[in-house]
Amino acid sequence: MPGQPGSRDDAARQRDEAAFERDEAARDRDDAADERAERATQRADAATRRATDGAERDTQHVRWVARVTARPDAGSAQDAAEQAAVDEEMRQSYEEGAEHDRRSDAADRSARAADRLADAVDREAAGRDREAAAVDRRAALRDRTRAEADREQAAVDRAQWG
Repeated sequence: MPGQPGSRDDAARQRDEAAFERDEAARDRDDAADERAERATQRADAATRRATDGAERDTQHVRWVARVTARPDAGSAQDAAEQAAVDEEMRQSYEEGAEHDRRSDAADRSARAADRLADAVDREAAGRDREAAAVDRRAALRDRTRAEADREQAAVDRAQWG
């Protein structure tokens, strides 16, 4: 005896809902990957700015070192001490800027690697979600077809057996 027509219709609806949810999950994963790509672009832009600023800073530092090297003696011991303090502050400032750029670049490299991994995982999972959604849609179609056949058979049985 065939199953209840309503139960197959319900199964078809449930499979349609599951397919919709899987499609939505795949879109969410794609959106997350797109957001990571946008952040990667922003990081690349920031890295380019840092590189440009760093090159300018390096050029200024080389000029500054040349001026310091070419500078005549400061004169008094106090003037020499003051100049040495200014020179040390300049050197530290340069080193701090360079270190900041190195750390930022390292953080960007780590973030890019993590983003690539997350992107690969999300894209793979999105593909699986889409495949499962397609399976659910095909099963829902089969359930609806069977439910319709069951209804037709029930109508024939009622007409035949009164």
